[in-house]
Formats: sequence, C-alpha cells, structure tokens
Amino acid sequence: MVIFVTINARRKPTPTTTCRGPPAWQDWKGRSPLNANLIAKEATKLFYQCGYYNFKFIRVYQKQKRFIDHAMRYRVRYIAKKCQESKVTKPSRRGRKHREDIEIKLVHCERFEKKFQAIFKDDLKHRDRLRLNVTNLENGNSCALTECNPGGFLGALWGSCGLV
Repeated sequence: MVIFVTINARRKPTPTTTCRGPPAWQDWKGRSPLNANLIAKEATKLFYQCGYYNFKFIRVYQKQKRFIDHAMRYRVRYIAKKCQESKVTKPSRRGRKHREDIEIKLVHCERFEKKFQAIFKDDLKHRDRLRLNVTNLENGNSCALTECNPGGFLGALWGSCGLV
C-alpha cells in the first residue's frame, strides 16, 4: 500500500484583526438628558407588569452610559425591596359628586434589598425606537419593553408597542 501526502510549505497569514468589543461604560451624572431615578422607577413598574413581584425603588447606586451603533445606552443600577401592594381609598368631598380616589401604597416590605439593572436604549438614528430592559441581578429574571412611536419623554411612558 502506498500513500502519497502533499505538504503545502507556504505559510498562510493568520488573521490578526479581531472585532472590537463594545466601548466601555462611562460614568454619567444621571441628570441630563435623562433622569436616572425616573428610569429606575419606570423599570421597577415594568418588572411588576411582566408578572414578577412588586418592588419598591429605594436608591440608585451606579449610573453609566455608552454609545453603540447610533444609539445611546443608559445603564442604571439600583436597589429595590420586595413589597406587598395595598390599595387605599380616599373619599373626595369636593363638589356634589363624591368620587373615591384610589391610591396604591406598597406596604410590608422585606428587610433585604435586591439589586436591579435597567438599560434604556435611545436610538438616535431611528428616533421612533426606544427600549427599556430591566434585570434582577441576583437571579437573572428580566423583562424588556419596546416603544415604537414615542411621543415625549419615554413615549408618554410606553404607550404603543408593549412588552417583549
């Protein structure tokens, strides 16, 4: 039995170019052009709308931003506590029609705080696309909301597209 093997002695150049990763997150003061506390509060409401427990926003501990593909991304890391929802009715005595105003309060909050991360994507190229992602950093549960036709700040707080 005879085996012929051909060896190519020419060295082929190895690819030295690699894809760049996304740019690093930069610190952000959390006030302009968006308010970090408002992003965190809306993310907390979104997390409840996705079917998870109700959480009460406590404070923001990290605010960062970066620019990728014509879109600004704002990352807000915050702390929230798991609470129970309680509806309180307040009778209104002004006017002839007695209308009861319903106010929702979060009561019986747990002692332990949980860390969350909200990433708000503001697409500068296509101004009609906004996205808010919220993630529980302790267990990885997440939810996203995409806004297709925003009208004002945060699209009048998410009117048209819905949950993802």
